[in-house]
Amino acid sequence: MSMELKRLRYFLCIAEEGSLGRASSALGIAQPALSRQMRMLEDEFGAPLFYRTRNGMQLTEEGSQLRAAVTGPLRLLELATQSARSVSGKVEYSVALGLPPMIVTVAAQAIVHRFDKAMPGIKLTLVEDQTDQLVDKLLKGEIDVAFLYGQIPDDRLFGGDVLDEEIVLVGAAECGLSSDHAVPFKKLAELPLILPRAQRGIRSLVEKLAVRENIDLNIKFETDSFQIAKDLVKSGFGYGILPVGAFQQDFESGALSYARIDHPDMTQRVILAIRPHFQIPRGKLLELSRVLRDEVGRLVDAGRWPVRVLFPSG
Repeated sequence: MSMELKRLRYFLCIAEEGSLGRASSALGIAQPALSRQMRMLEDEFGAPLFYRTRNGMQLTEEGSQLRAAVTGPLRLLELATQSARSVSGKVEYSVALGLPPMIVTVAAQAIVHRFDKAMPGIKLTLVEDQTDQLVDKLLKGEIDVAFLYGQIPDDRLFGGDVLDEEIVLVGAAECGLSSDHAVPFKKLAELPLILPRAQRGIRSLVEKLAVRENIDLNIKFETDSFQIAKDLVKSGFGYGILPVGAFQQDFESGALSYARIDHPDMTQRVILAIRPHFQIPRGKLLELSRVLRDEVGRLVDAGRWPVRVLFPSG
């Protein structure tokens, strides 16, 4: 890779880490040398790319524009180089896997462990983001494969259904919810709710049902952070509407309580989507899909992910 492309890779790493020191450690490059490379890139670009602050490095407007412009093409170039060299077995493949925050909580560690055992020739990168942002990253080539909520959102992507998750009402431990007593959906109009801002997924599902049932929701807080949502619920600021598997440990420890929602029941579809023009041999792609689906099945069989699997076992 030429020095100019390396500088762009260094730039993207600093933008991702938000710190010159953390990027230096991640890249294995001395911090003064990395700083010098960024000054040279800024000279070439003709504008500052970062604000240097006491808390780290933040992208300027020009830096944000450069990041958006080069992330996808640079990744595609690196993958094309890998593909060209793989015939001689000199390089391994890399795969960037996107996961929504609630699935990270349940499955990320297990997926990493499974990949390490089953596909040692694959370098796995995990990217956590909301479904809307993951779709955008797939289309730009910034990630290769992703678990998403809903249906295939764009005909340029391909994939299939993986599972259905039950969506439940979650409250603080002392709020009186019980898994033995379902709450009618219309009851949600009487409760202060904590919902995600992202329109795809739970937010869309809840709002569509509210329109259908002719009720007005009392949305007290909005946050796309799963952890913040859980903390607010634990502190009694409101009620969350979440997949039961995402907080199973909190329920078992008594930190949270939940009740099923009925009339109508609430479920959320999870799909596995693959980006267009994914440069990986078909055999590797099939193996990749199998490993991901197998790990979902393992988590379900072990009782760690209470969902309904939609693909054949075995």
